[in-house]
Amino acid sequence: MPLLDFPIEVLRLVAKHLSPGDLNSFLSANRHLAVVLTPLLHDFAVQDKDGLPALEWAAIEGYEDLVTLILKRKKAECTDIGWARGALHQASAYGHEAIIGQLLNSGVVEVQSRLDGLTALHYASRYGKEAAIKLLLEHGAEVNARDGRSNDTALHFAVHGFECVAGGRRMENELGIWRTFGGGPGVTCSGIQKGFLACVKVLLEKGADARLKDSCGRTALDIARKYKLGDAIGLLEEARLRPNL
Repeated sequence: MPLLDFPIEVLRLVAKHLSPGDLNSFLSANRHLAVVLTPLLHDFAVQDKDGLPALEWAAIEGYEDLVTLILKRKKAECTDIGWARGALHQASAYGHEAIIGQLLNSGVVEVQSRLDGLTALHYASRYGKEAAIKLLLEHGAEVNARDGRSNDTALHFAVHGFECVAGGRRMENELGIWRTFGGGPGVTCSGIQKGFLACVKVLLEKGADARLKDSCGRTALDIARKYKLGDAIGLLEEARLRPNL
């Protein structure tokens, strides 16, 4: 019997036992099948992946269309369960500005929302994502918000990230960490350090208070001096001497 002669219910039953990749091939075979079974593919798309909520996974991978689909299909769950918080923080860590904008503009999450005491701005600063920092601040992120545990500000996190890369504590074979910092083919450690320096500069320009201390009594300048982060030291010393600080 030709495939198209099977009842739709049978085709759907078969499709449910296919992997997403095989299902996509199945759909590509015929326009009629695509019309009938695309909703099933959408069901697969919004399921959890790799132990993560689909929205958070899509935010990590930078899949804007998938984020759009999930927000359309599961907006209530994204808000009520808190999936959007994890997604916003991951998008900020990986520097996916378009997804940050999607999440904030959709109303499923607030820019000041916290995940384990951290704001999305803390994540963006920790991983050296200058454009994400700018976008979050444009949406009203509090530049001097404190981490609920260490009392660090975004400025502290940016300097810590600078030190982490400069000190060689990240390893290129730790792909998850290296990738989050922005590492990849053709990306050098020096390039990433410049990115962190740009983050420090942006935060200071947007009103970050260089005098604020973490739970150990250290300012961002103290940390920069400890690890001899020359360029950052210069920016922080200049900021500390400004009349408005």
